[in-house]
Amino acid sequence: MVINYVKYDVKEYLPQATILIYTKCFGVGHFRKQCKQTDDTCKVCSERYPDIIKHNCSGIAKCLHCGGDHHANDMKCKSFNNNMFNNMFTSTSEFPPLLRPTKSTINDYKMLAGEQNGIMTKLDQILNSINNINDTVGDLVKRTEQIEDWINAKQKFDLKINNGIRSLQHGISRHDGVLFNQTNVIEKLILPAMDDIMALLSVMNVKEGRVLNVDFESRSGVWKNQPIPSLS
Repeated sequence: MVINYVKYDVKEYLPQATILIYTKCFGVGHFRKQCKQTDDTCKVCSERYPDIIKHNCSGIAKCLHCGGDHHANDMKCKSFNNNMFNNMFTSTSEFPPLLRPTKSTINDYKMLAGEQNGIMTKLDQILNSINNINDTVGDLVKRTEQIEDWINAKQKFDLKINNGIRSLQHGISRHDGVLFNQTNVIEKLILPAMDDIMALLSVMNVKEGRVLNVDFESRSGVWKNQPIPSLS
């Protein structure tokens, strides 16, 4: 059996045995064609009428089988149970034949034109959704690649800046070292030599107890007052 394009295996179902009660006469174990009663029987008051719809029931329960104060089909009735038990083994009525079970296959199922159109429409919708998803994924991939390129370019630029900063720091350190060495040379070699030269010139500036150049002493001390370049 096929339901909504899905194949199901079908097995024969045999329900539990039930007691046949014909509601026209409330007899046990027969169908309409075996019933010989022409009038309808009320299950409450057990009276017979040609048309049960037009019957005005008194509402007083009276069993058809035992005359007790219960309905004719009450399973608690002892007479009803006895009749039911006897009819189960003595009734010769024939049950209507059961339909022979058939087993269909998926190949035997013919799809209607409307169903085919509906399936094709759903398939088209699914394909369109898949295409939209692919387009979205493609856009995300492109954006991701652009972001990665930007990150790589920024990293290269930052590396270049850092290299430039380190180069400047190295140049400054080297310049400080050169300046420090030059300062040491000036303080330890040139200044003492200049002192000796100035002392010699001072001696030579005096001849026979007379100063040859009066401004020499004041001018000779000017260079000593010049500050030496600082490393800071």
